[in-house]
Amino acid sequence: MPQSLATPQVNQFKTHSEQIALLRERGMLIESDSKACRLLDQVNYYRLSGYWYSWRKLLKTGERADSFIAGTTLADVVAVYMFDCKLREAVFTCLAPIELSVRSMLGHELGRIDPFSHLHPDSLGSLARASDCEGSSSGHQKWLERYEKELRASREDFVDHHKKKYGGKLPIWAAVEVMDWGSLTHLYKLAPIGVRDTIAARVDLNATQLGSWLKALNILRNYSSHHARMFNRVYAIKPWLPRKARTGHDCGHGKPDFWSANFDPISSGSP
Repeated sequence: MPQSLATPQVNQFKTHSEQIALLRERGMLIESDSKACRLLDQVNYYRLSGYWYSWRKLLKTGERADSFIAGTTLADVVAVYMFDCKLREAVFTCLAPIELSVRSMLGHELGRIDPFSHLHPDSLGSLARASDCEGSSSGHQKWLERYEKELRASREDFVDHHKKKYGGKLPIWAAVEVMDWGSLTHLYKLAPIGVRDTIAARVDLNATQLGSWLKALNILRNYSSHHARMFNRVYAIKPWLPRKARTGHDCGHGKPDFWSANFDPISSGSP
């Protein structure tokens, strides 16, 4: 058998009862086997392992042992898991109106320039026309491929209407409604600096700062919508804060925090 097709060595399959026995062997306290089995019917063992990771003993090498710290209980792990579920729901709830606002503002400001600005790189910023490092395609070409894929996958009535009446070319204020957060973020990056500045000013940021926030929030949006663990996770991409937020000038003493001051106007959910 070719090496590329060889089956990798993995741990042997274990039933729920065997998984529970293994956790006990490693030091986890489990009150009820029947409740633990029901839990594993609802939540994958492998998924839960990300939540009990913090309770695994820390070795001198910095790695984690398979055994648990004394006093570790399955109930504690479940409590953290439930907290993460609520955290994920809260994040999704906060981000949804921001995504809708970005769609609205980007469609409106690009529409001022050209109703089909998203299809015309000359109507966008210089980055849209710049080739990649291999010189094979521009930033706009790559974005356009993604957008066209989203357009083909859409089942919205307004998309069918434009296909029948206008040959499928959506004006930007309609096109933004088929774009996911990633496409919106990329299009914002490709937009003329005047458009980016205008939108960023709505949240008291500059264009570069807002671009970094959209990229970072896109990752949170993906984690929350795909039910990924958010608790105790290292996030590689961090948004840029304005100087006054970094120095803490807007924090404490009754002043609003950064999120409330900058994003509440577009995330409150009420026009």
